[in-house]
Amino acid sequence: MAKPNPFMSKRKLSDADDDPFAGAKKRKISIFSSSFFKNVTHTCYDDSPHTITPVQDQDLASSCAALNATAVVSEKHCLDGKSEFPIPLSSQEIVDHVHEKMNLAREEIDGFGMSGASMKATFEYMKRYGVYTDKVYPYMGKRSPIPVIPDTALEATEKLYVRRFSLMDFSRSLLHIIREQPVVGLVDGYPSFVKYKHRDGIYKGPTVYELQMFRDKKVKPHCVQVVGIGVEEGELFFLVKNTHGETWGCSGYGKISMKLIRHFTFPNETEFAGV
Repeated sequence: MAKPNPFMSKRKLSDADDDPFAGAKKRKISIFSSSFFKNVTHTCYDDSPHTITPVQDQDLASSCAALNATAVVSEKHCLDGKSEFPIPLSSQEIVDHVHEKMNLAREEIDGFGMSGASMKATFEYMKRYGVYTDKVYPYMGKRSPIPVIPDTALEATEKLYVRRFSLMDFSRSLLHIIREQPVVGLVDGYPSFVKYKHRDGIYKGPTVYELQMFRDKKVKPHCVQVVGIGVEEGELFFLVKNTHGETWGCSGYGKISMKLIRHFTFPNETEFAGV
């Protein structure tokens, strides 16, 4: 039996200019069919459900920056009417080359040959060098010691470039932006976050035990796509799309307390251009 699609028909956003939560009471149809999403007031997909990209699974690889950055750029390009559907972009290219091209140290290399990269460097890479499509430079889930650009990519005549991007801390204007497009944010990757399930409701941060366990340890930050906002029992939350597969949260989505996500990055303008 096929899995039920969590998305339904689109609905209209509120026309309110000042309040990012305005229009919640008028909401009658949600693009998310599960009751888990009932307190989501707005998402960036509400007028354009065809722009939704699939939930990805990085497994244990350190590829969250590449996977999330390419996904939001693909969706932004589609939301701006520049493609009929989101065009999958090469997160493998980012994994393979961002450190060398952006002069980043490759620290804490994992068992897949990967190392994390900052969102600023990842978006700057796509601005300077563009990014191939996943079709010609597919994601492999690992990085070889000496990456080789596939012949299919070398034969390509265009790449997608991020012409402009923004870095932002939490603000009221950010909430309005999230109603229009997805953004990438950082959250601390505590075990309780990694194991988060839909029955947990809003994720409100590490447990007391985790705070003690990591008191003298660095908690590795993790990238997520912030795609919506909501309020539940007085608690404001972000709706996020994660890269831990569809078993995480509810079909790969989660409700995360707004105070836990920081350092937001998003594309302002994208364009396919010659290599």
